[in-house]
Amino acid sequence: MNRIFFKKVVPKEYLIRFFIIIFFFVSIVFILLYGTNTRGEFFKEGDISPKDIYAPHHIIVQTEIDQTATNRLIEERLKEQPTYFIKSEKTGELVLENINSLFDNARSLQSSQEPLPEKITKLKQSIGVPITETTLRSLLEYDNIEDLKARTAQVLNEILNSLIVKEEDKKLLKTQNKDAVIVYDESKKTEQTFSLENLLSQNDIKDFVKGLKTFNTLFDPRIKQPIIEIIAANIQPTIYFDALLNKEKQEILLKKIPPIYKQLDIKKYELIIEKGRRFAKEHILILKQLFRSETPYVYLRKVLGMVMVVFMLIFSFLFYLKVFEKEFFSQQKFLILVLSVTILLVLTGKLISFSGLSVFITPIPFGAMLISLLMGHRIALASGFLISILSGFSSGGSLNIVLIYLIGTLIAVIFMVRVRRRAIVLRAGFLVGLFQAVSIFAFLLLEGQALRDIFVSATFCLLSGFLSGAITLALLPIFEYTFGLTTDISLLELSDLNHPLIIVGNLAEAACDAIEAKSLLARVGSYYHDIGKLRMSRYFSENQPQDKDEHEKLTPTISKIIITNHVKEGIELAKKYKLNEDIIRFIREHHGTSLIHYFYQKALEETEDVESLKKESFRYPGPKPQTKEAAIVLLADAVEATSRTLTEPVPTKLKELVHEVINNKFIDGQLDECNLTLKDLNKIAENFLRILLGIFHARVEYPTLEKENQRVSIESETDKSTA
Repeated sequence: MNRIFFKKVVPKEYLIRFFIIIFFFVSIVFILLYGTNTRGEFFKEGDISPKDIYAPHHIIVQTEIDQTATNRLIEERLKEQPTYFIKSEKTGELVLENINSLFDNARSLQSSQEPLPEKITKLKQSIGVPITETTLRSLLEYDNIEDLKARTAQVLNEILNSLIVKEEDKKLLKTQNKDAVIVYDESKKTEQTFSLENLLSQNDIKDFVKGLKTFNTLFDPRIKQPIIEIIAANIQPTIYFDALLNKEKQEILLKKIPPIYKQLDIKKYELIIEKGRRFAKEHILILKQLFRSETPYVYLRKVLGMVMVVFMLIFSFLFYLKVFEKEFFSQQKFLILVLSVTILLVLTGKLISFSGLSVFITPIPFGAMLISLLMGHRIALASGFLISILSGFSSGGSLNIVLIYLIGTLIAVIFMVRVRRRAIVLRAGFLVGLFQAVSIFAFLLLEGQALRDIFVSATFCLLSGFLSGAITLALLPIFEYTFGLTTDISLLELSDLNHPLIIVGNLAEAACDAIEAKSLLARVGSYYHDIGKLRMSRYFSENQPQDKDEHEKLTPTISKIIITNHVKEGIELAKKYKLNEDIIRFIREHHGTSLIHYFYQKALEETEDVESLKKESFRYPGPKPQTKEAAIVLLADAVEATSRTLTEPVPTKLKELVHEVINNKFIDGQLDECNLTLKDLNKIAENFLRILLGIFHARVEYPTLEKENQRVSIESETDKSTA
């Protein structure tokens, strides 16, 4: 129920138009806001600042990397990083195996009958470490070596649980002022940090063993020193320094160390760069970081401001269309055309500003040139102003840019009035570029910029004009085909005939010129309006001999069908050969819903049941002319056909004929749906008469001339001739 009510209250075309405008509005706002928080990217090193730029708020700006400070930080972090050692899994087994072998050899030699010196010599040769003969003697003289071996292994297990390093590694750690080391256990894949105080070198083992409570408990004083020497001689590091592991850890640390940048303390309202100065690398960095640092509140204000500006511009433009250009505002295709061109050019301006090229090369006048050809110079001027202002925002927003775009648009509209040759479009592009170049030259002279920079900007403006003309010619056929529009250029191509001009075309063109309608469109439309007669041409009076009438053998109803069918067949033929919709309109509307008087009158004479014969069944299907041009062709066609029935085409008769034909069409309601005024009809009649007088070389009607005995019925002769 609500849906039905909504459809009745809000017509479908209004909804479509509303969504078109919303889509356009959102697209424009998005394009304009895109990248505005990084405005420093709009400039590049070497560009000239168009104005004084101040910092909107306080900011600490990072410029270039401070290599000295960064290297100092790296050195400090590397010093702080602990050295990595890897835990040895085989050290304990190897040490126990060597000491057990020593005790086993000593026990074997004890049972030998050899002298003690020889036993000491053999025992010394069996070991691979330096041990004094005194220690070996004490071992060989000990009563229970097996018990001594077990007690030594117990003490050794306690020692091997300590962190033992090479003597040179411990010295290196002390020189590096390291406080700790990290021990990596490969089997468990774990890391554990230890203080340097927990590390033992091989030279520390003797003192360490002496301090062990277990050692002092298990051994009697006479054997302690030999056991200490045996352990110290056989002990191996339990952890060892790995250069590859430490290098990997350093590389990981270096990746995590951020570079230190030199900093600039920019105060609020501090001048960043003066107008006319070249942007240095430092300026670009400041601008980028400055605009990236905008708070959400600041950016939200910018978004709101842009939305309001775009809304007011679009609203003003649409209000202008509503008041002064109702025809364009009411048709969606015209609205889509203007808005799509606007989006295209605003987006182009944004892309060019991002690319680093001069924004003066943007072909903004192209919009006015294209719309002028397709829709007329008034709508081109209004839309051109909208495009210029919005594109100025997208290209940087400076006053110079907007003014150049506006000047280019104005000149483009001026030189695109009544364009009928492609060369004129290129000439207009050149003149637009020339005016833009002179304008920017003057603006930059006033600002005191260098001549070299002025000439560069002027050159880009000149190129913009050339590009606008070339792009207009390139895209014109695409826009014509897409939106079903016809320009004077296309009409002239369609009207390139190799025979004298058709009378209807002359009449229509003269009348259109008089009331400022599209004369070329009317002339070309008149060339094609009767192409439907080609299929059954012998049934139309202009193709019949004077002594032969094909309709004599047909009933009025059949004749009516043949005659009216030429409209339908003309439309089919036009679509087959892809004629433009503007031309097809003339074929469809050039008879409106006119009555075919001749055959209707003939049917009345032949039928007995007059009441059953409906007048509407002898009318053309229509519709009535919807435009001034179509209505003028309808009148011109009728006037031309009727003029051929006059036996003596003198001025008074021609004038009477023209006024009567126009009056009959007016009374019949054929002009109800076009916007012709009575003033327009008077001008049309005057120009019809002027053309007919020239065609017939009419002379004044002297009193001695024999008047016609019988006046031909203009209405009947008209529709018989036009049929």
